[in-house]
Amino acid sequence: MAEELVTLLISDDEPAIRNGLASLPWAEHGITLLGTARNGIETLRLAEENKVDIFLMDIRMPGMSGMEVGEAVLQRNPQARVIFLSGYGEFEYARRALAMQAYDYLLKPSSPSEILKCVERARDQVLRQRERERASQTMTQDLKNMSVLVAASQLVDQAEEEPGEQDIVRIVEYISQHYQEPLPLAALAEHFHFNAVYLSRYIKNHSEYTFTEILTQIRMYRAAQLLKTTTLKNGEIRERIGMSDERYWGQVFKKLYGVTPNEYRRQKRALGQNPVAAILGKEPD
Repeated sequence: MAEELVTLLISDDEPAIRNGLASLPWAEHGITLLGTARNGIETLRLAEENKVDIFLMDIRMPGMSGMEVGEAVLQRNPQARVIFLSGYGEFEYARRALAMQAYDYLLKPSSPSEILKCVERARDQVLRQRERERASQTMTQDLKNMSVLVAASQLVDQAEEEPGEQDIVRIVEYISQHYQEPLPLAALAEHFHFNAVYLSRYIKNHSEYTFTEILTQIRMYRAAQLLKTTTLKNGEIRERIGMSDERYWGQVFKKLYGVTPNEYRRQKRALGQNPVAAILGKEPD
């Protein structure tokens, strides 16, 4: 996968400082320098023409101050990271920067390494935000796919043999016994000799949960058990519950338990009810 671009715009009315900042080795630190601006008006114009992730700007510039530009930028794009660089150390500037939720406030003279480290931290935050957005989009798409699957179930031949009432017990227990394996709905349907679309509807109607929800809850419950009772590393736990994506696992775990896996391990919270028992009304065999 190609390296992701994190973009930077530098704004300062002093040519020597502006050129000095532009000459820093941004590319070596995973930053793409879009350009430089001499004043606030030029900064806003460049921000409208480009997708800017990080702004590094002076507080005092002609036309519009850096504070005014920062406020305008964050109103249009709240996810932008604005770093102010100024020779003025008055508390009022810092207070206003914090009030607008600027990312950081550096005083001149700051060394090149200090500036690079600050922008690197902002870069890392930008990348983490993108990962969270991708994970959220993936979950949203999964829900849409499931909705389409349920809608398509209306087209299934009604003459197909109906599962018996006890089949939901067998199905959930099978999921509980094979959650460590790759277990797509199609494989489950093949094992029980049902059409996948029909099986999806059957599971939802007889358990009030979707297949994906059941499998996910079982995996997270087992992960919680391992976090609570073993010293296995997170990667080893993910392997044991059949999940390879670290970020997705962490996001789903936190959604169900309210804390990250590491926080759960430290707090040693109670496991709660086994999801299989909650669905079947009894503990699994």
